[in-house]
Amino acid sequence: MDDIDNPEELIKQAKAGDETALTRLYNDFYAPVYRYLYFRARDRAEAEDLAQETFLRFFQTLQKYQYRGTTPLAFLFRIARNILIDTGRRKKNWVQFSELFGKNEEPRENPTEQRENAEMVRMALKELPEAEQEAVTLCYINDLSYSEIAQLIGKNEEAVRQAVSRALKRLREYFMKNNLL
Repeated sequence: MDDIDNPEELIKQAKAGDETALTRLYNDFYAPVYRYLYFRARDRAEAEDLAQETFLRFFQTLQKYQYRGTTPLAFLFRIARNILIDTGRRKKNWVQFSELFGKNEEPRENPTEQRENAEMVRMALKELPEAEQEAVTLCYINDLSYSEIAQLIGKNEEAVRQAVSRALKRLREYFMKNNLL
């Protein structure tokens, strides 16, 4: 997303039908949208399909999109979230964190340890209520601010902050209880 020097201008160009601007929007935002959907859908192929559907809907509604001073990522996440709901792919155990360790990090020496750690995190997250799973995923996997998460899920910023705080406390307790810390 470093390529976006002026998101407002990029949106204007895309609305005018500039294919280069549309391609830049897709290229700049595909990875975070895919990552969000992958963690929710638990399947790579399904996440790819859902990401394509997300961008299709985004481009179809682009003329109605109003730039509000930030990147359109929160809007894309809202579309992705609605697609998950619309298609009935929301399941109780939606979190899949097999790639959590290694995101923006150097590879670990021991791939077995990396898989085991990812599995421990996934198991711990399954213990959280769905709202807390979603808040933690958006905050730590997709690097959204509390304000962006609040806008996306339709809650106020303080409620998001509390959900993330409760989730982290519960995760810490889970790891301590299972002698993982």
